Amino acid sequence: MAAPLDDLPESEKLRLAEEARTAFFRQYGAEAASKYDSRDVDRVRDSDTWLRHFLLHQKYRISDAVKMMDVTLSWRKEFGVNDITEESLPLYLRQRGAVYFHNKNLSGNDILYFKIKLNNKSDAAAVKASRLLITYLLDNYQKRKPLHRVVALLDMSDVGLTNVDIDLTKFLITCFTTYFPGMLEYLLVFDMPWIINTVWAVVKVMLSAEEQKRVIFCKKNSVQQYIDKSQLYQHMGGLDKHVFQYTTLLDGVEFDDEVAVDEEEVTTFQETEDHTEQSEQVPSDSPAGVTPPLPDITQQVPAATSNSHSKKQVNWAISHDVKEFTPPSTSSTPPESPQSKSAPHHEGENVSNSNSKPPLHHVTVLPTSELQFTRAGINEEAHCSLKLTNDQSVVLAYKVKTTDPKNYRVKQGRGLLAPSNSETVHITLLAGKEIKRDKFLVLSAKLDSADLTQSELAATWKTFSKSQIHEHKLRCHEAALDLNSSVSPVMLTSNPSFNSSSASGLMANTKSTTQEQTTSLELRLEKLQAEQDQVKLLLKIIIALLMLIISLIFAR
Repeated sequence: MAAPLDDLPESEKLRLAEEARTAFFRQYGAEAASKYDSRDVDRVRDSDTWLRHFLLHQKYRISDAVKMMDVTLSWRKEFGVNDITEESLPLYLRQRGAVYFHNKNLSGNDILYFKIKLNNKSDAAAVKASRLLITYLLDNYQKRKPLHRVVALLDMSDVGLTNVDIDLTKFLITCFTTYFPGMLEYLLVFDMPWIINTVWAVVKVMLSAEEQKRVIFCKKNSVQQYIDKSQLYQHMGGLDKHVFQYTTLLDGVEFDDEVAVDEEEVTTFQETEDHTEQSEQVPSDSPAGVTPPLPDITQQVPAATSNSHSKKQVNWAISHDVKEFTPPSTSSTPPESPQSKSAPHHEGENVSNSNSKPPLHHVTVLPTSELQFTRAGINEEAHCSLKLTNDQSVVLAYKVKTTDPKNYRVKQGRGLLAPSNSETVHITLLAGKEIKRDKFLVLSAKLDSADLTQSELAATWKTFSKSQIHEHKLRCHEAALDLNSSVSPVMLTSNPSFNSSSASGLMANTKSTTQEQTTSLELRLEKLQAEQDQVKLLLKIIIALLMLIISLIFAR
């Protein structure tokens, strides 16, 4: 069985992923809409497993993982990773068998086999297409088997200088060190001719000391330390007589249909009670007007039964209530949210994210990515608010839903917004309830007319086409109790509500800040040391190359 990515407790994995996610959106959220592919932004928001790859590669250093996420997401948009399909790759490239998955190593991880002698570095078009092929294989494998590593096996048998392209080799290395971090178990280089040693000298400079340990050179007498004889081709000293024949690019991988796909979540929507005050209700046969609450729904509609599917199921429902939200910026116009997107949706049906571009007409949501709930005291309700603004020139309908309606009370969670108008949705986390992995979803769509009764508006939601409905997801987070940092010593001893555990909490926060500063300094020292080591290594390589050139000259 394949080894897991790490052996951390599940709670710690979730905590680190959430911390990295929060840091990423804090640092890059403002420019995310223009800088990254919206599908990758959605994946950062929704996939804890993807974030774990970055954290694992950076040894759980949050700041370094966030920087790597920025580099990776920027490259993914520039390279068009999400738009690469099997059919878009040249047929001759798929059929020649230069790169494909086949067999497993001793740990049970899949082997990505590279037959280097089939490459020709003088064929620029093929080299360019090979980058797309490698990217397609790694990206789809990581999405469909997110908890597994791969072994890259570079078969250098019968290879000459014309078969080895340094730039393509560097691209492959960068894929594993940056673009698909935490994915490589090790890279096996089989039977490399001595004449190719100079290529390795160039590539080695790109790798850290730890990454260099993952590059293993082997021959027939040593390769079986990593791959069983039955999983090796005959020319490698094994028993496998397999001859490559193209069917699909991922034909050599066994996918477990019970494992969740790490790309998107399949969501099942359900309605919940609307808790707008009764006096604020309007009759169901009256005009909908602008931003009216809908009548109470006394019965919850059960979530649609999930059929057998490889994707995670997330139940959504509607909720409303929170403190008035104050935008963090001084701008009067809320910024475009990087978390907004369009998706196919029909009431009561499973909804999967669409790759189509977001529609032009949708509400702007503040906050953009996370709802911060605050309690006034222990065992009391927690509150926050959601501000929806219609910056469009048309009337918009909106709904607010959540994954766990039993935990929340919501006011003004459904209605209409006239152009340039705003609405504050109040959300309450009920006393005694805890936030686990709850999320909220804002749906919005353009209406041709605001002259609708409440029943007509409810029916209209069911008639919207896929491209007309816009989604915006938000995660939930409960802020720590505000224990007033200016508490005096007298209060510490006389106030029964401020006990020793509260004081310990304050001391722990101070200690945590100091530790973070210390860790930051240590990271800087490590980075400087690493840069110094790379310079030393580069000088050694230059000297070695000079000696090699001199020896070749004298040999003539």
